[in-house]
Amino acid sequence: KDGIGVSVGVEIVEPESLERSVGKIRRIVDLRPR
Repeated sequence: KDGIGVSVGVEIVEPESLERSVGKIRRIVDLRPR
């Protein structure tokens, strides 16, 4: 329950920060060889 609460809090506090993280993750997946 603690993890979920923290995640929701971060999203509401800084939604832009999460968007940046998602972009980085997408790049890592693209670089990965199939």
